[in-house]
Amino acid sequence: AQWRKVLDDVDVLLTPTTPMTALARPPQSDLVGLSDTGLFVQMMRFIWPANLVGLPGLAVPINVDSDGLPLSIQIMCGHWHEADCLSVGSVIESLSGSSKPMPPGDLFVNLLGEE
Repeated sequence: AQWRKVLDDVDVLLTPTTPMTALARPPQSDLVGLSDTGLFVQMMRFIWPANLVGLPGLAVPINVDSDGLPLSIQIMCGHWHEADCLSVGSVIESLSGSSKPMPPGDLFVNLLGEE
């Protein structure tokens, strides 16, 4: 109910997607995984509200940090207002530049295999 009230007063909410920059990929984590529940709960603190109440949301890459790891902003909107998220995301994407460098290969695994 409180989230609905907030979204009665604003069209979208903007937050960092995570409260920190992306983590460097530990060696072999693409093969054996990574499990650090405390860290993951901390990293996801801006994402939980949208997931818990089913708010539409979108994360838009905006830049990279000094190590080349991605930074993004999260856009959340009210139920049935997905077009607002997409419109704001499109504007943010256009303002942040058309191409973002891929993170260094030792820090990133592209599971889709795209260049």
